[in-house]
Amino acid sequence: MAAANKKYETYSYFDAIDIYEKVARKGYQSPELFKKLGNAYYFNSDFKKAAEWYGSLFRIDTARIEPEYYYRYAQTLKSFGNPDRANEYMDKFTQAASNDRRAVMYAAHKDYFEIIRHNSGRFNIRNAGFNSPFSDFGTAFLKDRLIFTTARDTGGPISRKMKWTNQAFTQLYATTAKVDGTFSQPEPFSVNLNSK
Repeated sequence: MAAANKKYETYSYFDAIDIYEKVARKGYQSPELFKKLGNAYYFNSDFKKAAEWYGSLFRIDTARIEPEYYYRYAQTLKSFGNPDRANEYMDKFTQAASNDRRAVMYAAHKDYFEIIRHNSGRFNIRNAGFNSPFSDFGTAFLKDRLIFTTARDTGGPISRKMKWTNQAFTQLYATTAKVDGTFSQPEPFSVNLNSK
């Protein structure tokens, strides 16, 4: 586990996951292992996998688990449609960390799911047409262009990847909104902004 811990400490989550899962497949179980596997997936927004490992954590040790893990487990459960179970863990989080602002907000709005249900259907959400299967985020408008950052593969001869996500380093891209509400094919925002 020492090699995996070294990867984890330097945010090389994908490399750490590979080693931690090999250790887990050999039958080793510990709160530290399950916390770190859950976190590595959580910090990469793979909430289904994170929930599996946090679930394993709660099955073997509930006496000494920090409140943050109740919160993270609740978020992962909520992310793939298990709000009732998520609320159970948010209640436990609120009991353990009653002064945490997230606990205070949850306690004040326990009916949040009903509020969401009541407000749903007000907007029509659709794929913008320029999304990639990689991380696309951080939009801003500049005149008639939409600027965003993306981890899409640029197709260059050298492909450098972030250890955290195992995706390409992010680059700024731009697209232009058309009259019909669609967008042009995205292009690099500026070759002068990217660094090595």
